[in-house]
Amino acid sequence: MRIRHRLLCGLWAGCLALFGLSSVQAQQQYPTPMLARVAPSGGKVGTTVEVVLSGAHLEGVTGLHFSNSSLKATLIPPPKPKDPKKPTPPGPPKFNITIPSNLPTGSYEVRAIGKWGLSNPRIFSVGSLNEINEKENKGDVPQAQDIEMNVVVNGVIAQNIDIDYFRFSGEKGQRVLIHCAAFSIDSRLTPLLQLDSSKGKLLATSVRYQNRDALLDVSLPDSDDYLIRVGEFTHQFGSNDYFYRLTVSQKPWVDVAYPPVVQRGKASTVTLYGRSLPGGQVDPAAKIDGQSLEKLSVTIPPSSAQAKDLNLDDPMMARTASVDGFHYRLKSPLGDSNPVLLTYATSPIILDNGDNDSIEKAQPIKTPAELCGRIEKSRDKDRYLFEAKKGDVLILDGFADRLGSPMDLYFQIIRMDNKQLLGEYDEHPTIPSQAGSVFTRTEDPLAKFTAPVDGKYMIVVGSRTGAASFGPRNIYRICIRKEMPDFRLLLVGNTDGSAGGCTLRRGGHQDLQVVCMRQDGFEGEVKLVVEGLPAGVTCAPQAIGPKQKDTSL
Repeated sequence: MRIRHRLLCGLWAGCLALFGLSSVQAQQQYPTPMLARVAPSGGKVGTTVEVVLSGAHLEGVTGLHFSNSSLKATLIPPPKPKDPKKPTPPGPPKFNITIPSNLPTGSYEVRAIGKWGLSNPRIFSVGSLNEINEKENKGDVPQAQDIEMNVVVNGVIAQNIDIDYFRFSGEKGQRVLIHCAAFSIDSRLTPLLQLDSSKGKLLATSVRYQNRDALLDVSLPDSDDYLIRVGEFTHQFGSNDYFYRLTVSQKPWVDVAYPPVVQRGKASTVTLYGRSLPGGQVDPAAKIDGQSLEKLSVTIPPSSAQAKDLNLDDPMMARTASVDGFHYRLKSPLGDSNPVLLTYATSPIILDNGDNDSIEKAQPIKTPAELCGRIEKSRDKDRYLFEAKKGDVLILDGFADRLGSPMDLYFQIIRMDNKQLLGEYDEHPTIPSQAGSVFTRTEDPLAKFTAPVDGKYMIVVGSRTGAASFGPRNIYRICIRKEMPDFRLLLVGNTDGSAGGCTLRRGGHQDLQVVCMRQDGFEGEVKLVVEGLPAGVTCAPQAIGPKQKDTSL
């Protein structure tokens, strides 16, 4: 069985660099180019941005390779020395990146191409707002950098004691969203984000709103100047790797889409919950940190829910590679919203009716089905009732962690005629916790259910953290299906542990790791054949043996 396109997930960009060094040289150990940062790490559509590269072994860098070929880069030649007899060491590589005006906003991969080959990828973000760079100062309030509303600031926490301050003017009652991107742009920073009044009163603070990104949502109390404070959460770390993108705007923000699943290739209606949604209505029942969210129904066109298995424009965790889906952004006059993940349904979608919290009110369903629900209140549990014949086999595949939901999903299956608990599931036995260098562990549960008798059965859905974590973002999806043995492959970079690209030198070789994520009891052999290689480059056929997790090409 050959590698199918839909099974190649984005942990490796698929770039290949060829260098004509001699076979003797190829036996030696050469440096691996490492791209640590592209500064600034993004730009506005329709502009040209000057960037500086930093990292290791970037000597002789001549170009940049992007995951979207519409992005173009031109090398900026280093300045000529004033005294040819006293040449100065060359500075870091600089490029002008041209961003087309019609390029969709989102995150793109960029790699450096140079003397030692192809580097690891870094994120280059493309947005719709004006962008500026942080101006280094003494890190004190009087030296706060003045900024406008609806702007992106590219900055870095250069050392552990570094604090960046920004000042902006706002009007009373104005709703301002302040987002500090770190995890979502592949930074090591865990930002502590704060907003103070001009008199020094703390108005809001945020850490780890989503992974290691921070978000503030504030309705300004007065027409005044306001102070944004950005620092490293523990004040223990800081370097060039601790960069961020700070967005201060009134454009829409989507916290969650419900249901988080759509029918493939069909128009689907989902409800967005978020802030500053154009035409959105406040939902008093949907609150995050005491702040009521707005809701807005949108139609996802068939062209968006097309037959792509994984189409994400933000960095993903390895565990998400087992999900079929795409990112959706809400458009507005002020710019596109942040991306929200939507997944593909394999069966009819059934929504939690909101009144299934007791055995007496268990919600009847027919299988196969896609159950979508929310942990709406503390210790909430949802109950679903289905019928099965003796010997019927069903797979119950739970999704929450892999959707970015903060809940720790688990479910129980109960036989209704005698109230016997047939099983409780809160782990995924078929996704390996780690395969080589890839950490694929997920908190999501999976069960293989075989009905012992004809009759009715109940699914009880809950969250291990449901006493403290509940609300609109605590969504889940349970795919109830017949067995569908299948597999998914992840192609990972160098097996030597480096984060470099795939660089081949004459007479040399390169190893790539292939991870097999098996589904519904598939234990067979997977034969691997690589097609489309350049002339002179070969890769012997390989196989992932029965029950084996990974192999090397």
